[in-house]
Amino acid sequence: MLHLPRLGPALRIALPLVLLVTACDRAKRDPARDALPIDSVQRALAEFKPTHVDSVFPPEEEVRRFIAEIGRTVDTLRYAQPTRDALVQRFATLVEKNDTVAIRHLGLDVIEFASLYYATSRFAKPPYFLKPQTAFFQISANSEHDLNT
Repeated sequence: MLHLPRLGPALRIALPLVLLVTACDRAKRDPARDALPIDSVQRALAEFKPTHVDSVFPPEEEVRRFIAEIGRTVDTLRYAQPTRDALVQRFATLVEKNDTVAIRHLGLDVIEFASLYYATSRFAKPPYFLKPQTAFFQISANSEHDLNT
C-alpha cells in the first residue's frame, strides 16, 4: 500500500480516486478519434505563411524609436542644480523635510532618461544591453521601491 504520511485523511482517500478516474478516462479514449487526419495537417502546413517579425534592433535604433515614441527630447534636466554639492544639499534638505514629492522631482523622468542618460549608460552597450524601455522601467521601479521603504 502507498504510504503518504504528510497528507491529511481526506487527501489520502481522494488521491487514489483521482488516479483511478484518470486511468479509466485514458482507457476509454480512442486514439484514432483524437488524431487529426494527415491530409488536413498537410493542407494546413502547405497554406501556412510565416510572418517575419524583427524585434531586435541595434542600440542606436532602439534609442531612436524610444525617443520617437516619447515624442520630444530635452537638452537639460528640469530640476537641475548648479553643482553636485548643491544637488546633495537639496536632497538632504528634502529628506529632512520628508518631502517625497519634491524628491521624486529630482529623479529622471522618461524624457530626460531617453535624451540625456540612456545613450551613455552601460545599458546601451553589450554585455549589459537592455532596450531603453526596459532599462527605464528597471531603474524607475527600483527608485520607487527604495523611496517607499
